[in-house]
Amino acid sequence: GCEYYDDYSEVMSYRHVRQDLFINFWRNVSGLEQVIDGLERVMKKDFILTWLTTPNAAFENKEPRELLSTQEGVDKILSIVEQLESGSLS
Repeated sequence: GCEYYDDYSEVMSYRHVRQDLFINFWRNVSGLEQVIDGLERVMKKDFILTWLTTPNAAFENKEPRELLSTQEGVDKILSIVEQLESGSLS
């Protein structure tokens, strides 16, 4: 059944948490979309999942997918993509 909340502030706090989760989810989706678009420009589509799930020295031996949860991580991946596109990294 449904729970009834007597405390309005508790409800508002819950809504705030849900809103933050929703915003972060879409931020992550947007970041992933940018990363995938970039990777498609520099490698075959068949290799993208392998690249995202293989530890990489450029990311302190973390899997690139681990960096997708923050904008800073997405920016690091996009920086590598830019270097691959320009030919400064091979």
